[in-house]
Amino acid sequence: MRTFFGILGVLIAAFTPLYSQQQGKWVQVDTLRAVKYMAISCADDEHCVTTCDSGWWAGFVRITTDGGKTWRNTLIDKMTPYPDYHNFRRIESIAHPTRDLIIGIADTGVGYRSVDGGYTWKEFRLPVDLGMAFEIKMYDAKYGYIYGPPQWLFKTTDGGESWTQVSLPDAIQNVYVERLSVVNPDTIILSMVWTNKAVLLRSYDGGVTWNYNDAPVLFGVSSLFFVDAQYGYSVGYQNTGQGDRALDLFTYTTDGGRTWAPVEKKWRDPANGLSDVQFLDRLNGMAVGWQGKILRTSDGGKTWKKDPVPLDTHNICTIGAMAFPSLNTAYVTSSDCQVLRWVLTPTSVPTFANTAEHSISIIPNIITTEEPSIIVQLPASGNLQLTVVDAVGSTVWAKDFGNVTEKEIRCSLQQRFPSGVFFVQASLDGKIVGKERLTVMR
Repeated sequence: MRTFFGILGVLIAAFTPLYSQQQGKWVQVDTLRAVKYMAISCADDEHCVTTCDSGWWAGFVRITTDGGKTWRNTLIDKMTPYPDYHNFRRIESIAHPTRDLIIGIADTGVGYRSVDGGYTWKEFRLPVDLGMAFEIKMYDAKYGYIYGPPQWLFKTTDGGESWTQVSLPDAIQNVYVERLSVVNPDTIILSMVWTNKAVLLRSYDGGVTWNYNDAPVLFGVSSLFFVDAQYGYSVGYQNTGQGDRALDLFTYTTDGGRTWAPVEKKWRDPANGLSDVQFLDRLNGMAVGWQGKILRTSDGGKTWKKDPVPLDTHNICTIGAMAFPSLNTAYVTSSDCQVLRWVLTPTSVPTFANTAEHSISIIPNIITTEEPSIIVQLPASGNLQLTVVDAVGSTVWAKDFGNVTEKEIRCSLQQRFPSGVFFVQASLDGKIVGKERLTVMR
């Protein structure tokens, strides 16, 4: 056992970041009196959608396209109650994989899909007789999953136009679906819990076949997130016996959840544990908890920084959901009628400017050993330069193409970078015309 965890330490050390954690602060970007913000999802740093609940008889969706400066309500006319409880409609979970595509799943399998950024919606229903607390995870504009207790799992390959049920192993009985991580369209990892039993399921073919193992460590930390097929992170809480006070729990795996590092237990004020975790890559993550607790890490969870938040933590202000679209920003929703955004302080803002999206693409944008291909769509002819910068804006690679007249330029990035998050940007006549994130995992 000592040898195994010594190896874990070496592996984590190999991913030590080459940059310090960026400095920023949490600011309020939305608030509605007597409205509980529930789920949140972001297509990018500026385009986000939240689901709202203003009581048993009202629910709706709220959308921003400018990072929270302005918001608009939608779906209010469709989120109406019915006498039959099983037809009650209140969106519990929502996904915003692109600027145009939004898919929400409501109570008992009623869903809504928009392909124009939330201006118009089409209703769909999952083939379920009874179900609650459904959640949706979209990998991209085509592939995604909806899951929920007891053992519901549905898959889409056409952007949510249709959903097919995925069967779980017959051997998994009386164990409920708890959390799903979608690593890629075919690789999914499920945690399932019930009383004192926990199981972790893995499929590498979109749910056609499964392998699984008991995971007792997940009984206390059922909130988990896998950034790839090997590295996963999990948080939770352990009651201290002193009223509602609880320790923060954290653990990680480097072998797809078959084995886990010893659970780290920390007392942090407020002492109410952690409820959810997300990672951008193997290094950069965020965890949230009750009474407004927000933690951030840039070294894979070895150290966590507790952020001050503009919330009255003496009142009930549970963090209900979070979105972590990039190193530059993050969002959380709270039960005390607020949406917060994490913004960089001026001294830590990368030197490159914000640019139009989708003018540059990288395939694949998460690499281990392969050479990624870069495709640049140019608005006009001019002098083209490609530059790779790290998370703090320092240039680590550059190539000058000279004057180009083509509307599309393709090239391969034949350069070996260390593990971390980088940004590939294209400049035309000195003006940045495209930017895209590249994650390197060695």
